[in-house]
Formats: sequence, structure tokens, C-alpha cells
Amino acid sequence: MMLALARWAMRGPLQSIVIALLAGLVPWLFWFSAAISALVTLRRGLAPAAPVFIAAALPAGWWWTQGDPVPLATVLLVTLMATLLRARVRWGEALIGASLTSALMVQLGIFLPPGGAGPLLESIRQNAPELDARLNDIAAQGVSTEQLAGWSSAASLG
Repeated sequence: MMLALARWAMRGPLQSIVIALLAGLVPWLFWFSAAISALVTLRRGLAPAAPVFIAAALPAGWWWTQGDPVPLATVLLVTLMATLLRARVRWGEALIGASLTSALMVQLGIFLPPGGAGPLLESIRQNAPELDARLNDIAAQGVSTEQLAGWSSAASLG
């Protein structure tokens, strides 16, 4: 079924745009929206794939405003990897580019929850006394536990 849908999507830009847009609107189908964007980018290049990329990024951007950054990050990273792979034809370079971009996104805090890491850290402190003791030890060493929790949270999502 997926192969037939991919073939149908590659028949023309309108089909690709419709599939990318509709798949992006359905929860947990954002990965298929990103895959269509990457497939069109690989086959036709970034400029011809721009409308498909935008169609995939619009619902992913909406999900981001709702507090879920993963769909937008997925669309961006997968399209970046497809662009690098098309230009360089080296899988390793595409993976390195995606890794560096993911690290930058983690540093910028894109993957942090809407309230930051503070509420998450407070919940951990209340519900896990052994982790609270460990966090107090880390804080005594001069490490910001909120920053550490933010990086951990972002790294697990990114």
C-alpha cells in the first residue's frame, strides 16, 4: 500500500502536496508527510520540491505551536538529509549534516517543553526522592540542574 501511495504521490506536484498536507494533519502520520517531502526532493531537487516541503511544514508548524516540536523537526531534518544526499550522493555526509543540525536545535532549545525544563524538574523532584538527592548532589557541584534537565529532555526528543 505504501509503495502504491508513493507512486501516486510522484505522478505530479498536486498529488504530492495533497498527501504531504493531509498526512501532516493526522497525528502520528507526520513521518509520512516528511517522507513525501524527502522523496520529491530526492527525485526532483529542492526548488521543485519547495511547494511539497511547505505543504508538509505547515501542519508540522501547527503541531509545534501546540507544543509538539517533533513533526516540524522531522520534516526539516529529513528534507535537509534528502537535499544533502541528492547534492553529495554520500549517506555519511547526509547523516553528519542531520546530526549537526539536531545538535544545533537542541542547543537552541527547540525541543524543550513549553514551560521549559522547570516543571519537568519539579515533577522529578516530587515523585522520585532518590533522583532528587542525586540532583541536589549535582547542584552542589555547581552544575545547573535546570539546564541539565533541559538538555536531557531535548536530547531525548531530538
